[in-house]
Amino acid sequence: MCNAVRYCRKKFLAEKLIVRYHYTKIIRHSLPVVLAAILAMGTFASACSKNGSDMTDETITKASSTKIHAAEESGTQVAAGAFYVSTTGSDKNKGTYESPWATLSYAVDQLRPGDTLYLRGGIYSQKLLMTSSGTDEKPITISSYPEETAVLDGTGLPMSSSMDAMLHVVDQNYVRIERLEICNYTTSKTGTCVAGILVEGACAGIELRNNNVHHIANIAAVDGDLNGRDAHGIAVYGSSNVTIADLKIIGNEVSNCTLGSSEALTVNGNVAGFTVSGNRVYNHDNIGIVFIGYEGTCPTTSLDRARDGVCSGNTVYNIESSGNPAYGPDQSADGIYCDGATRITIKDNVVHNANYGIELASEHGGRDTSYNTVSNNLVYFCTNAGLAMGGYDTDRGSSFGNTITHNTFYKNDTSNGGFGEINLQYFATDNTIANNIFYASVQNIFVSDVDTTNTGNTMNSNVYYSEAEDESGIWIWQNIEIVGLEAFRTTGNDTKSVFADPLFANPSADDFSVMAKSPAITLDAGKR
Repeated sequence: MCNAVRYCRKKFLAEKLIVRYHYTKIIRHSLPVVLAAILAMGTFASACSKNGSDMTDETITKASSTKIHAAEESGTQVAAGAFYVSTTGSDKNKGTYESPWATLSYAVDQLRPGDTLYLRGGIYSQKLLMTSSGTDEKPITISSYPEETAVLDGTGLPMSSSMDAMLHVVDQNYVRIERLEICNYTTSKTGTCVAGILVEGACAGIELRNNNVHHIANIAAVDGDLNGRDAHGIAVYGSSNVTIADLKIIGNEVSNCTLGSSEALTVNGNVAGFTVSGNRVYNHDNIGIVFIGYEGTCPTTSLDRARDGVCSGNTVYNIESSGNPAYGPDQSADGIYCDGATRITIKDNVVHNANYGIELASEHGGRDTSYNTVSNNLVYFCTNAGLAMGGYDTDRGSSFGNTITHNTFYKNDTSNGGFGEINLQYFATDNTIANNIFYASVQNIFVSDVDTTNTGNTMNSNVYYSEAEDESGIWIWQNIEIVGLEAFRTTGNDTKSVFADPLFANPSADDFSVMAKSPAITLDAGKR
C-alpha cells in the first residue's frame, strides 16, 4: 500500500474511533477532508460496501483491532499512527499489532512524521540505522511496547565502519528513542570506536529517554601511545557546521562499559542548547559524562565546542580508570567533565567514588573551558579531588570565568594524594568559589592550588570542616602552603567563611542534608 493511502486510512479510523471510544486520546482530524481523500483514491466505496450502508460498529472494530487490542493488552494507551516489529514478525506483513514486521531497518524506512514504531519484547540481534525524520510537531518515536522490553543485543555483530553503533542517528531530525535496552556490542579492532547509541551530523530535536545501555566494549590492544581503543555508551558528535540543537538525553541508565580512551556519555563538538538530565551512569573504566570542545569534531573551529547546555539531576559513580590499558595505573577519570565546553550549567548532580568528581579543564593548548556554573551538587568519596579546574599540565588550555556555588564536597582525595577537596591545576583564572561546604578527610587539605598561573580566583562564604576536627586545615594557594583559615584570609579570600561542623543529618547513610543549627544555613552554603 502506498504511504498516502495508508496515512488517510489511519486518519479515517481515528475519527470513527473518537465517536465510539470517546474516552481514548486519539488525535482529531477533519473527517470531511479525510473522507474526500479516501473517495478520491477509490477506497471508501469498498470500505462501506458491507450491507450497502456506512461502516458498521463491527467493521470499525475489526479494522481497528490492532490499536484497541494493544491498549487492552498493556493497560496503556498506545500512540495513534503506531506500527510494530516483533522477533516473530515478517517484513511481508503490514506492520500492525497482529501482523508485525521483523527487521528494524525495514520498519524505520516505512516511518513518516508522527509515527511510532513499537518493538515488541524480545532480543533483536540487529543494528538500527535511523533513516527517517519527524518534525517539531510530529516527531518519530522508536520505543519498546508498553510493559515490554526490546533488547538490541550486539553479541557477535560485526562493525560496519570504524565508528559504529547499535543504534545510529545521522542527519535526522525530531526522533525520539525510548525505553530500549542496548547491550553487548564489542570490538577487538584497534583504531575503532563502538557505541550503544550514536547521534552525529546535522540533527535537531533528538530525544534519548529512559534507555538502558550497558556492556558496550572495545577490548582492542592499544598502540604505543596508548591509543586505538575507544567506546561510548551514548555519544553525540556535532560533526557538521549545522548545529545539533534541542538535544535531550533524559532518564537513561548507562553502565558497565569498557571505554578505552573515551567516555560513557559524551556530547562533543557543534552541539548547543541541550539537556542531559536524570541519567544514572556507573561502573565504567573512564569518564562518566563529558562535554567536549576543540577535538576537531566540527570542521569550523569556532563551532567546535559543546555549549549552552544543562547537566542536571544525574547520578554518577564507580568511575575508575586504573587498569584501563589506555591509562595504565593512572586514576584520572572524572564523574562529570567539561573539556573545552562553555556556558554549561552543572547542577543537582550526585557524584561519588570517581577518580575526580567534577572537572573543568581544556586538554588543548590555547583553548579554554569557560563561564560554566557548577551548583547544588553533592560530590563525595572520590579518589583525587572533588573538583578540579585548569589544564592538567602546562601544555594544556585554561579554565576561567567559572562559578562554583552551593555544592557539598565530602571526604574526597581518598588516596591521600594531596589533591584536597579542590585542585586548581594550571591556568585556572578568575573563577568564583562561594557558598560551598568542604568537609576534608584526616589529611585536612581543602584547596590544592599548584601553580602561580592561577590568578584572580576568589573564595568566600564557605563552610570548612574536617574529619580531624582540627582548625589547622591546609590551603595550598599559588603553590604556597597556608595553615588555618585565619592565615588564609590574608590572601583576601574567605573573609566571611567559617570553620565549623556543618552538622550533616546522616552522612553514613548518604544523607547530607544539614540540621537546623548548621552554620551552613546562616551562610547559605552547600547543596540545598
